[in-house]
Amino acid sequence: MELPESIRGFIAERISRYPNKKALLIPALMECQKLFGQVTPEAAQAVASELDLPFAEVQSVISFYTMLNRRPTGEFLIAMCGTWNCEHGGTAALIEHFTKKYGVEPGEVTKDGKFTLLRVECLADCHNAPSSQFYHRGEDFKAYWVNNLTVELFDQVLDEVAAGGPAALRERLVRIEDKANPPDDRRWIWLVTTNSQYPAWVEQAGGEYIVHDAYGRLGDLKQENPQLFAEIQAALKG
Repeated sequence: MELPESIRGFIAERISRYPNKKALLIPALMECQKLFGQVTPEAAQAVASELDLPFAEVQSVISFYTMLNRRPTGEFLIAMCGTWNCEHGGTAALIEHFTKKYGVEPGEVTKDGKFTLLRVECLADCHNAPSSQFYHRGEDFKAYWVNNLTVELFDQVLDEVAAGGPAALRERLVRIEDKANPPDDRRWIWLVTTNSQYPAWVEQAGGEYIVHDAYGRLGDLKQENPQLFAEIQAALKG
């Protein structure tokens, strides 16, 4: 096969930044995986030709690094953290739910071709346990954080992603907790979402609640993520 133009362009754009072509091997293979969901033998051969490397050397790299997939994967690859903190936070229950729901084991492709779930090592987001990422293969490859999951919320996300909803992997509300030992008399909360946990204080203006997050990262939710805004309003009113 010939490498797609996007990968050839990726290599051409970066080759001058590396000491030699061999140093670009793993980044090039990762680009193939983003596009195809795996590194096929044909893609490996094409990368070897593009970088003037022996095919056997490329194959040895692929077989050594576990993050390079040699088997087919679903349209969405789900990386589920299995280290202690996330395990304690509920990873095992999420994986068990996935295997029962789809009748496949981790590493296998669901019958509809949508998902492959992998148990991975630390995703470095321990305060949002259980932590996971969804990767969407193809030209529009993107990684989405989906954290602080319950089984019920995980099931909802899976169904919406499978149905092809444009906002299926948006940031969602998980829960709101009143903050212990608040710094002043305002109502301080922990706003827990599928992206992160935000320390915030709340005030009421008319019929709405205004959430001021201490990180300043939420932005204008009413405009940027109206569904999350509505979830927060409903939870605060409840």
